Amino acid sequence: MKKIYCLLFSLVMFAMAGYSQSDDGNSKTITFDFSKADSVDNQVSSKVTTVGFERNKAFYEQKLKKAKTQKLVGIILASIGAAALGGSIGGYFAIRNKRSYQLNSFGVGELVLYTGLPASVALISTGIPLSVIGAKKQKKYAAKLKKDF
Repeated sequence: MKKIYCLLFSLVMFAMAGYSQSDDGNSKTITFDFSKADSVDNQVSSKVTTVGFERNKAFYEQKLKKAKTQKLVGIILASIGAAALGGSIGGYFAIRNKRSYQLNSFGVGELVLYTGLPASVALISTGIPLSVIGAKKQKKYAAKLKKDF
């Protein structure tokens, strides 16, 4: 029963909204005179253009700074990931060759390898695309600033 009431309430609301948006003949039309808007006496446009110019330049400088930071963070993440990959593989073989560190049937070398590999792969797979995208954005915004400003 509640569903029927909700459905009826929704239908009544849609009907009221449709009626309020209908043209009743008393509505006024708004006209815009383009000849007055394009007149030479309008001095405000040059100030707006100057403000817009400075605002756009600052906007692109901010975007360029973010792109440089993104590229740097990507390079750092990929470097840490590569070091972790080398360390986990090297640690695995170093511990495995020692053969004195055994935890029951599961060795410490496997533990180092199984925890180090996913972390290093995650860092590398995050860092490389981040640095590539950052470098592309940096080139794009640097060219835009050089060309337009």
